[in-house]
Amino acid sequence: MSAADAREWCGVAGQEHAAGIGTDEFIRIGNDGREWIARDKGTDTADFYSWMVDCRRLLLTKDELTWLERQTVPDREVDVFVNMSCGTQLIPHVTLEIVDVLRALGVSFVAGTGPQFCCGKPFRTRDRQDAGVKVSQASLDRFMSWGATTATHVCQSCQIIYSNHVAERESAAPGLVNVHLTEFIENRIRELGDDVPWKRAPGLRTLTANCHAMSPVHKASHASVERIMELIPGVEVVGKISSSSRGAPCTTDYPGGPSILAELDDRERAEVTRDLEDQARAAGDADTIVMHAHWCQREWQKFSSDRLGVKHFVSVLAEALDCSHPNRYDQFWKLGDPEAVVEQSRPYWESWGMTPAQARDIAYKNFHPHYSGFLNTDCACGGDPAKCNTGKNTLLKG
Repeated sequence: MSAADAREWCGVAGQEHAAGIGTDEFIRIGNDGREWIARDKGTDTADFYSWMVDCRRLLLTKDELTWLERQTVPDREVDVFVNMSCGTQLIPHVTLEIVDVLRALGVSFVAGTGPQFCCGKPFRTRDRQDAGVKVSQASLDRFMSWGATTATHVCQSCQIIYSNHVAERESAAPGLVNVHLTEFIENRIRELGDDVPWKRAPGLRTLTANCHAMSPVHKASHASVERIMELIPGVEVVGKISSSSRGAPCTTDYPGGPSILAELDDRERAEVTRDLEDQARAAGDADTIVMHAHWCQREWQKFSSDRLGVKHFVSVLAEALDCSHPNRYDQFWKLGDPEAVVEQSRPYWESWGMTPAQARDIAYKNFHPHYSGFLNTDCACGGDPAKCNTGKNTLLKG
């Protein structure tokens, strides 16, 4: 099927979806409902991890981190370990907001992101099932070392992998409950009731985007986000938004690849934005699209406008609890110039000891309008697909 026919790739576990599909496989689902299996063999796990860590280092200073990058000797016991998942590092303002929202809601927790808290999916989907199992178990052991009886996961794929790992191994994490962040936050708000410390009424008329809906976990988190929005003072849910006529911004041809909309020119991008704005007007004059997944947030916000914003559900909560953070990814994306990103992000990447050449490489990977994958850029073009004549550094060739 063509890219236009495909909705999404998603790492899945068999019992969550279709019988016979293992945690080392991807299921691809077309708009006609047909499913088939494929494997991701195109990228080394080190490149995968670096892609996200590097983006975060271009957007945050070292001293802004409020979570664990590496496991440390636990200095206290907590109720919850928050696995913020690898992909949130691509839009790290949300990672900051997750920590602050949970603090505002009075949760006893410690949070971590990065390889040491990975679910193991990057190994499982690259024909390294045994390594993936070991990574999953090591992460669970780290969660439980903090005394946590609940692990909450930001990524739906993490939720699926961990839940199935525990279900298949009785001794993997005795007594540990695995729950997705959307469900955890919804339950916490309902538990607090009138004691939720609301500070502001955001005054938003929202649409939810029904994307990434190819598993029970994804569908449940989407429904939970709708209910969370209804619990926030000053937020109204007026409907759902569909893909643009050119497809959903978060759809890719393969895991880690660019959006199928990455190669649009300026006129075509404006057309997609107008399409979304028209849907928002027709659905009750909505002003904000609310996303339940970090990858969707990153890609859909590229088509936001002054008329129609795109926010992660945690960001809406953070606004209402008065603990929101600037969305630097969105700010840098709207510059339309990776070189300008290098200069404006200098305080952030310098705090990590990066060189200008390293920062430029990362800026082109993340902020060139036609390049959003995680391939290496070790060649003369410097990672600029407009200058690439080998096909090595552009995901739009071959």
